Amino acid sequence: AEHRRIGVLAAAAAPDPAVVPQLLEMARDEVLPGDLRVSAAHAAASLGSDLSALAVVLDDADPEVRLTAAALLAAGDGPLRHRARALCDAALESTDTALVAAALSAVTQRPDAGHVAALMQLAACGAGSRAAVGAAVAAHVGLPDCDAAALQRLAATDAQTATRAVKALGLRPDGGSLGVLTELLSGPDRRLARAA
Repeated sequence: AEHRRIGVLAAAAAPDPAVVPQLLEMARDEVLPGDLRVSAAHAAASLGSDLSALAVVLDDADPEVRLTAAALLAAGDGPLRHRARALCDAALESTDTALVAAALSAVTQRPDAGHVAALMQLAACGAGSRAAVGAAVAAHVGLPDCDAAALQRLAATDAQTATRAVKALGLRPDGGSLGVLTELLSGPDRRLARAA
């Protein structure tokens, strides 16, 4: 498995479309560790390939793998988009904390405007890990209907979220930076804050 892990990293670093079929096969191989399968799916997506071969993974037993595939397919234009988006949103709305955590991880890696409503609901009700919800909301800031105020509230109540947001913006990790973060995320230039 370690050799395959190195191969996935190499494929992502040196983009070669010829390796996409092997990456997709690894993502579908239920014998491999889940984190390796997730990495293979992301590497295939980074090469801009047709991800329809991941459709079978939408029924995978591993929630991380299943929801990573769903997040990747939800961002596409293919016929699987609606099913994949519904799968992510259902997981975000679940009462199963492990499923919510897997969904948050997946949608943080692949932001999509279609997930914003479910993320805003999670942020409002305080479900899930505040840090994970904060990271997911931060990844979606700037997309339509993403309420930057939700990230501000999370940053004000969760030190880890505040630290991540401040660090991502290249600010100093002190009390003054939270004010700058709040101003950036609530102002008209929030897309610049997200890009930073």
